[in-house]
Amino acid sequence: MGTGAADFSPLLETKYKYKLDQNARRSSSILINETYLVDCGPHVAGSFQIQQIDAAKVTDLLVTHFHSDHYNRDSIAWIAAQKEVPLKIWHHAEAQPEPIENCEFCPMEIGLEYAIGDLKVKALEANHAEWPVHYDIESDGKKLFYGC
Repeated sequence: MGTGAADFSPLLETKYKYKLDQNARRSSSILINETYLVDCGPHVAGSFQIQQIDAAKVTDLLVTHFHSDHYNRDSIAWIAAQKEVPLKIWHHAEAQPEPIENCEFCPMEIGLEYAIGDLKVKALEANHAEWPVHYDIESDGKKLFYGC
């Protein structure tokens, strides 16, 4: 959905607003099996629209930390509005995010493994601000480490 950092290009508001391009990286995020989203910055809604991906299929959002390039309330609310059931938002257990309509917040303890749909997810300690976590994700015998 994006590979950039918080210093994303202002061209995302003009020239590259409606297309993906290597010259204007969107804030970092991945979508796993069209169902599990990791991080949801300000460009995620646009990425869904550009790639013609149905945001209503997203069941769970894993938040690495609460900086606005990883956790954008407007983008999250946009996804949640597409859904008939609440979007589950998984996050560091010590964080206390403000409510978002049609979202269910799911605190995760560091070091514990959680069954999230068909994924096994473990939140790992990270060293950043705003309640950071890395994720160890497993599905069908395949493993992915997601760290920012």
